[in-house]
Amino acid sequence: MNKTIYIYLFCLLFIFSGCRGGINSITKKSTLPVQKVSGRIITDTIWEGIIEVEDKIFIPDGLTLTIKPGTIIRFRKNNYKKSGHGDNRIYVQKNAKIIAAGEKFNNIFFTSAEAKPGSGDWQGLEFHPENSISIIKYCRIEYAEEAIICVISSPCISNNIITKNNKGICIWQMSMPLITENLITENNIGILCSSKSNPSITSNIIKNNKTCGISCEKGASGTINRNKILNNYTGIKSFLNNILKIEENIIKNNNFGIYQQSAKSGSISGNTIEENKYGIYSLRKTVLDIHNNKINKNEYGIFIWERTQGLISNNNFSNNKFGIYCGKSSHIDILNNNIIKNAIGVLCEFSSYPIINFNNIYDQTDYDIKLGENQ
Repeated sequence: MNKTIYIYLFCLLFIFSGCRGGINSITKKSTLPVQKVSGRIITDTIWEGIIEVEDKIFIPDGLTLTIKPGTIIRFRKNNYKKSGHGDNRIYVQKNAKIIAAGEKFNNIFFTSAEAKPGSGDWQGLEFHPENSISIIKYCRIEYAEEAIICVISSPCISNNIITKNNKGICIWQMSMPLITENLITENNIGILCSSKSNPSITSNIIKNNKTCGISCEKGASGTINRNKILNNYTGIKSFLNNILKIEENIIKNNNFGIYQQSAKSGSISGNTIEENKYGIYSLRKTVLDIHNNKINKNEYGIFIWERTQGLISNNNFSNNKFGIYCGKSSHIDILNNNIIKNAIGVLCEFSSYPIINFNNIYDQTDYDIKLGENQ
């Protein structure tokens, strides 16, 4: 091998090694000056370059913080009340706004300033009442306790990477944000909806979140549609009286695809639910409306337990271990479904009371319909 080839290979190695690494390598190696900030903004403000937040930032009523593409915002961990969590945050007060509009190949970064960053190093971006004009777009938000917090506020949240936080997005008290085309990954909980919030969660990739991709509670409503919800412990969890429209999602490779408990009537329609342990799991006094889904290759296509009621209609079940499992005083109408090529099509036990009419149920490997214990 001659000298020219050696030089060529060395240059390639140098180029590729410079492309490796994430936000930490960018922030540590940058030669840009660091601007240290804290406290209340007193006029419309523009951030660019490297910003280091030493204490909480407040954006008062009527003012705007504009963050330019490529800006890196690092938050110092201040160990709030010795909890191990940082309390630094950007607090957007009533009628104030943030315009953090990065670009597809020139993102804005919100991250920890710690040498060894971890979830909870800083608190998050916190939006308060009547805020529907803020924009969080093409940002990477990481290592926060709650990366984005909406309290009676509805910012536009799109095209971001939200990762390595305790909670990615928290939606409270009648907030109605549009959450679209984000990658929400490697958080404990991807999105939390609570307290009569009504978000639109559309066309996101929500994957590899430790506890839950989307968790809904305490009267949340809204639409969850056209998302890819993959490899979470629970894909979508709904409990304590929510009314949700879960439509046209791909829900795959979760332990629980959709988990419902003590939930009001919502609808689950047009989804592809496959390769989960439980495709849909309904526990205790849930009212179901499940129709027009493809439910394939799960251990349990639909698992129904303890006084659950409602309608399962016009779905296609195939290659599940159990297509539909009915148990413990549940009352379900199973109507007009195709239940084909599962191990057991419908298993009923522990005093369940399904009504099974007008279905195509055939070609299971073990039983089309099986009556189990106490049935």
